[in-house]
Amino acid sequence: MRIIGRTLIILAAALAVAGVVWALAGSGSAAASGMPGGGMEHGGDQGASLFGAIEVLKNLVVVGVIVGLTSLASRLKSRRRPAAA
Repeated sequence: MRIIGRTLIILAAALAVAGVVWALAGSGSAAASGMPGGGMEHGGDQGASLFGAIEVLKNLVVVGVIVGLTSLASRLKSRRRPAAA
């Protein structure tokens, strides 16, 4: 249960960072700060699409699976301790 909790915390933090980046990319402040993708180069005044949100969620699921597998492997490794001789 602890692994799931930690994974959800990591996913929530990643989602927050992605949301901030997405908000900056959608506003005019991205062009002012020199971030790539800012301004009118990509077709003018286009809003965020659902496809972009699905891609972000897909990436978060991949990160969650990797974190879960790594945590599981670490837990299994710590359980297999050598027997005292």
